[in-house]
Amino acid sequence: MKARTLVFAAVLAFLSVAASATTITFGGLAGPNGAVFTTYTESGFTVSPNGASQWCQGLLFGNPLPSLFTGPVCGSPTTTNALTVTEGGMAFMFSSLDIAANNGNTLFSIIGTLLGVPVFLFSGTVPGQFGPFGFTTVGSLSGLIDQLVITFSTAGSSSNLDNIVLVTRTVPEPGSLVLIGLGALVALAVARRRTRAM
Repeated sequence: MKARTLVFAAVLAFLSVAASATTITFGGLAGPNGAVFTTYTESGFTVSPNGASQWCQGLLFGNPLPSLFTGPVCGSPTTTNALTVTEGGMAFMFSSLDIAANNGNTLFSIIGTLLGVPVFLFSGTVPGQFGPFGFTTVGSLSGLIDQLVITFSTAGSSSNLDNIVLVTRTVPEPGSLVLIGLGALVALAVARRRTRAM
């Protein structure tokens, strides 16, 4: 019985993963302010506009600087614009993001999918501010997803996005996994010897 318990504990340790939060801050954006945003990668995550959606680089406003923005000030031909966030097909969880609604409300929706199947939909309205502008944090920890789609409908002059917080699962390095596996085998061998001695 003890041998089974030891093996079970070793297997759990072997399969264990640690979670760590990653924040996409857009700190690596290269100017100038107002330049049309195409794609951005930070901490292994890629952020890109959906279809005809237009986003711009906000190097003069952020939480802290910089951020992305969309809406009439960005020259967007549509009031509704979306971004997709992925991590190369790896699964992750969504936690929160910051939104600034400038001179009018911003309606938002955040959709997470796994293998094309919806996992969650989080939506709402951030009330417009008429200066000084500020950010509102929205979100809730989701289940595992492999794609996040963020959509803003801008009623004012612009909507800003910053600090997308995502949770990743990190697997122990191969050397640690080998040591855990060897420890399990040694524990199993010791337990068997004790059982035979009785």
